[in-house]
Order: sequence, then structure tokens, then C-alpha cells
Amino acid sequence: MKTAGDIIKGKPLYFVESGSSVLDAAKLMAEKNIGAVLVLSKDGKFLGIFSERDLLKRVIAKGLNPADIKIDDVMTHEVMIAFENESYEECLAKMKKAQIRHLPVVDKNNNLLGMLSLRDLMDISLDEKTEKIELLHSYIYYRPPFEESK
Repeated sequence: MKTAGDIIKGKPLYFVESGSSVLDAAKLMAEKNIGAVLVLSKDGKFLGIFSERDLLKRVIAKGLNPADIKIDDVMTHEVMIAFENESYEECLAKMKKAQIRHLPVVDKNNNLLGMLSLRDLMDISLDEKTEKIELLHSYIYYRPPFEESK
């Protein structure tokens, strides 16, 4: 079973630094076609996450100008995380319970490793279910080789 660490291995880590504008974060998200970015301090410490939902609810819906607003003022500070050894199913359950679509992944020392998206987890789930269906199909429709009688 795949773990959070397995899934994020080799994936780029997209982030903005504390003090960046919301516009900078939104541009990065649009450029990379992602739904959220991590927010890090200048020395690389994980501070929070900024998502499309944050942009809509905390900036656009309030009529604020994204160029004038600092990411620190509208990001989500209290972030649910996943540990690298958690299964994708545990991560999916966390996302469902918290109604979120992105989950930062940390190691046992709370060092940031990357971020999972709901799409990542759904792809894994689909792959596993497809594999199971193929296995069941071959089991159900198995035909032993024909042996001629002598």
C-alpha cells in the first residue's frame, strides 16, 4: 500500500515566502496549475497553506485587491498534516473529515517534505481499483489450456 511519502517522492514543492502578495501566490498557482501553495518563512520554516478557497473566501469575496494583501493575512495557519508513513487511505480519510483538498506531508521530525492533493490520492485509488478489477476478471474468466486426449 502506498504511503504519503511514496506518493510525493519526486514531486516539486511549490511555495511562496511569507510577506509575498496574494497576487504572487495566485500567479504561481495559475502558472503551475495547482490549487494551493505552501507558505514558508525566509529560513524555510513551514507557516501555513494558501488555497483557491482562501483566495475566493478571504480575498475576492471581500472585494480586496490581491496585489495589496499579504499572504500571511489570508492563509490558513492551522493546517492538518500527514506523516510520510501514513497510507493514502489514512490521508484520504483526513481530507474527507476536514473537508480539505491539500495535505502537507512531514517526516517524523516535522520537516516538510511535500504536499498531497486530493487528485493524487484519487489517482492512486483508481489505479488500485483498476488492478483489482483486472485480477478478478482474469480469475473469473480463466480458461485452462486445452489438453488433447490421447
